[in-house]
Amino acid sequence: MSKVAEPIVNVSTENVIFLMEAGYIYLNMGRFREAKEVFEGVVEMRPDSDVPRVALGNVFHSQGRFQDSARIHRETLKLMPQSARAYAGLAECLIFQKKTEQALEALNKAIEYDPDGDVAHYARTLIDAIDTKVFEAL
Repeated sequence: MSKVAEPIVNVSTENVIFLMEAGYIYLNMGRFREAKEVFEGVVEMRPDSDVPRVALGNVFHSQGRFQDSARIHRETLKLMPQSARAYAGLAECLIFQKKTEQALEALNKAIEYDPDGDVAHYARTLIDAIDTKVFEAL
């Protein structure tokens, strides 16, 4: 496991939340370069958090760049091996790459690390979708 770096600057939680929201606004507008830059900046401000790292992976996922997205999630898992969010994000990439068995493994890990939380609920929803073959049309 790699060591998480110390933050470069101290930024208030309120400002980090604002930046994350701005990044998602850019992402939803299809302004991927700007979203990527915002999330990369937040990673530097909060290197101990998986949230901006997973958001960065979502930028690539939104562009259909599933291998790049999976790489980001795997890098996150090297730093934070119990990140349910990163496992769920990785599973999404694997689903779109038709790697269902690996996706199920990642989803089960997400559930293991967040058994009663929102990530586990999402992971269970994806497992149900896999079981009912929702993704076969992709």
